[in-house]
Amino acid sequence: MTAAPSLKDYLEERIGKDGPLPFSEFMEAALYHDSLGYYSDPARTIGRGGDFYTSVSVGPVFGELLAEFVAGVWVAAGRPAHWIVAEQGGHDGTLARDVLAALEANDAEAHAATGWAFVETRLAWRERQRLTLFSGGEGARVHWVAGPEELPPETGLFLSNELVDAFPVDLVCFRGGQWQEKRVGRDVASGQFIWVEVAASEELRSAVERLGLPQQEGLVGEVRQMAERWAGGLYLGLPDGVVLTLDYGDLAEELYGPSRPEGTLRAYAGHRQDTDVLADPGNKDLTAHVDFSLLMRQGEACGWHTRGFLDQNRFLISLAARPGGWLSRLESVTAANPRDPAAQAALRQFKTLTHPELMGRVFRVLIQARGPCASARLPGLDFLRSGEGVVS
Repeated sequence: MTAAPSLKDYLEERIGKDGPLPFSEFMEAALYHDSLGYYSDPARTIGRGGDFYTSVSVGPVFGELLAEFVAGVWVAAGRPAHWIVAEQGGHDGTLARDVLAALEANDAEAHAATGWAFVETRLAWRERQRLTLFSGGEGARVHWVAGPEELPPETGLFLSNELVDAFPVDLVCFRGGQWQEKRVGRDVASGQFIWVEVAASEELRSAVERLGLPQQEGLVGEVRQMAERWAGGLYLGLPDGVVLTLDYGDLAEELYGPSRPEGTLRAYAGHRQDTDVLADPGNKDLTAHVDFSLLMRQGEACGWHTRGFLDQNRFLISLAARPGGWLSRLESVTAANPRDPAAQAALRQFKTLTHPELMGRVFRVLIQARGPCASARLPGLDFLRSGEGVVS
């Protein structure tokens, strides 16, 4: 019996036909090939039994805290009778379920007004999201679109959690006084994928200049052209409201330079970091830090104001401490029963999400707004430092 083709077979065939591939094409296939890519299987586990943790996989407290943000933005938007929260990169729908459940329990008016739109093209993932939301009793308020440009005008909040870090990147290296592109070829003798350097195209050099990569001999950097195109389309296509981006990354001045001479591209498998991003494609997660300066720049060009850029620690603590919010409810429970098991579990989740040595400092939060929300008071920004944004 003939073995089914693997992703390695597919990539080898492409290289044999077209020559060395731009790394963005290799990464796109490794992550998003329809049937062989890492994210092609909706049953792939995230969390303890998978390759990495996300804030969502820690437990429902993350969604409960984001529900505080959703409710606060809904108030800032004027308490509309019907509005939509849009999520891209919603995986199996767990975050949407957790947010909506928390709204239903704690803010009935905001819950009644809120619809949810998943930006998702893959039918298998849509079905997984549908099952999660219908099993949670929220299916009637959910719908799907293929891209941000299809979102209705009632959309008031667009959120993504660990989406942008998985956008394919191209790789460049400054060598011998010029920028080289690192492409993926194949070593015939070993059968392994290898790096092949070619002179960077004018388009790639222009992108490097926009990103501000320093001309440091041997420096390797990621060129985020897909993220740049996505952000431009998002900010142009969205109606007024708020964009909330949660991910790991940094500003350009911290992201590029001597402190990261080999870039930030990494592979993850079995909760272990692996710098060999070419080996075993389709069975590892590939990721590169987000350039938040790029997102700010693209947003500002389209009239979106940066309201805050801060670490997850201060953002979630600010949300938890809202008057009558998550922390107040937890304190009421523990006052009655200090050993309440559910409250203790919630506290453990909160610590994981906010502790600086766990997820609190690794993940960053960018809040952008246009229209009335650009000047209204928004939640989550009580602990901004100088230069991180403006609180009205």
